[in-house]
Amino acid sequence: MRLHYLFALGIALALVGSYFSNMWLIDNLARRTLIAQSEATASTWVSHFSARIGGFDHIIGGEVSTQDELLLLDQAGSFIDVFSFKVFNDQGALILLSDSLSPGGAEFGIDDETNETALMALATGSAITGIQDGRAVDNRPDWYAETYTPLVEDGRIVGVGEIYIDVTQSKAAISAGFKRVSAAQSIIMLAALTGPAALIFWFIVKMKRANRSLDQARRKALAAESASSRFLANMSHEIRTPMNGVIGMAELLNETRLDPDQMTYTRTIMKSAAALLNIINDVLDFSKIEAGKFEITEVPFDLHACIQDAASLLTPVAHAKGLEIHVDFQEPQPCWVEGDEPRLRQCLLNLLGNAVKFTDTGVVDLVTSRSDTGRVVIAVRDTGRGIPQDKLDSVFREFEQCENGYTRAADGTGLGLAITKRLASLMQGDISVTSVLGKGSTFELSFPFRAAAVPAAPATAAPQGGVGELTGLRVAVAEDNRTNQLLISSMLGPLVSELTIWSDGQEAVDAAASWAPDVILMDMSMPRLDGLSAARALRHQEHAAGRAAVPIIALTANAMAKDRDACFDAGMTGFLSKPIRKADLVALLAGLATPAAQVQG
Repeated sequence: MRLHYLFALGIALALVGSYFSNMWLIDNLARRTLIAQSEATASTWVSHFSARIGGFDHIIGGEVSTQDELLLLDQAGSFIDVFSFKVFNDQGALILLSDSLSPGGAEFGIDDETNETALMALATGSAITGIQDGRAVDNRPDWYAETYTPLVEDGRIVGVGEIYIDVTQSKAAISAGFKRVSAAQSIIMLAALTGPAALIFWFIVKMKRANRSLDQARRKALAAESASSRFLANMSHEIRTPMNGVIGMAELLNETRLDPDQMTYTRTIMKSAAALLNIINDVLDFSKIEAGKFEITEVPFDLHACIQDAASLLTPVAHAKGLEIHVDFQEPQPCWVEGDEPRLRQCLLNLLGNAVKFTDTGVVDLVTSRSDTGRVVIAVRDTGRGIPQDKLDSVFREFEQCENGYTRAADGTGLGLAITKRLASLMQGDISVTSVLGKGSTFELSFPFRAAAVPAAPATAAPQGGVGELTGLRVAVAEDNRTNQLLISSMLGPLVSELTIWSDGQEAVDAAASWAPDVILMDMSMPRLDGLSAARALRHQEHAAGRAAVPIIALTANAMAKDRDACFDAGMTGFLSKPIRKADLVALLAGLATPAAQVQG
């Protein structure tokens, strides 16, 4: 009901404000109408008598040649509504006053002082009118106008005539007319405001219902967005889990005795898996780009190393097809620049990957140069099949593929170039393409990278983080995936004094009630009881028993920022996302080994 009262008050205030503003407007319009009418009368007066006496220039000069002119000037003082007049020369001085006229002659040059209003009319060349109240003045109409109008002869202003016009009747008639219009407007406005009041109240009710419907639609949209986020998170989890096995086992295999060829193979597996993981992450990031939630992080990085690494990752693939990748820095480039290295690497991998994929013979050139404006330009040039001219604009669209087989000759999602263009734009860069069908294509990236100082080399880590310091550490792992159980057991089993595997969160809570390890590695997604709930239950259990909190490290394929925050909110003390690298895991545990040993001692 408060809204209804406020609406009624608003209508009342609008009516009052409209009434007073309307009255002001009516008075203003009436005054302007009266001024326009007076100036029209003055103009008629000047035109009429100027023609009758042959112009005002000789009058201003102080002479009247005939008795007829004198009679005409005397009649001018009572022409239509004019009851008096004055004539000023081109200096604004009073020359002639109608009250000084008589049948016997006229008095000229009455006043040497200039009239300010006459001077203004001379300067502007326009009439100036004021409406005066004469009710308190003798020998004046109740209302009269004083109009200063320029006197023009042969295109030049020779003086000014001040015409006194009786506007009493005109003012009454004009005011009465405008008041009737004002009354009609007020009635119409009142009807217009009060008539639709019921309709407006009805509209308010309908609007509330519509708002409820919109709120429901908003909730559904948020639910759909949440479902999309969950889908992406689940997809990330399901992809990272097997990737954890691939990368982890490749690392373990790399630690065994291998001949040079086998060492190359395992390292290629690890590099390729890492590159695949980056691509997976980038595809997931595409949804963030679309939603406007993607952020670019600018930090100093080695531009040369980034470009060389991208080329090195794809060199084995190129060699398998008999191709070479040539890296060329055409002119001096800043080695260290400020920018987003992972996103630049992704752009280069997308372009180099396409170049290798669609080139059967020849070479792929990766050329870095400087533009005239100082931007870093990176061109990927191939000798492949080329792109038809009518398809050049569409290659950067999502899911677009060239019909001539440029993309369909090999499998692809059609997202690589679209992601590259979006990332380049987010980095304040640009991408362009030129191509000749049958001869090859050139994709050119340009970025406004600023030169950065070479960062100081990091200090060498003290030996306290070494593998040897894991001796005596008791580690428990809550993990339901058998591949991950095997991987972590293989990584940590030989290094720690005791390693226990719990198959889910509930088993971890039950077992920790009677045996507390030094460190718990906790997966997030597990049957019966998930990792977050298990961490909360463990913290509650420790608090109830008065025990010290055991470090709980999240070891999960849920790698999004919100997952990290959720882990810390649940009471966990660390976070490692899958795929897990042995060096990272050992370094993390080594930092916990010494405190644990001190407690045991």
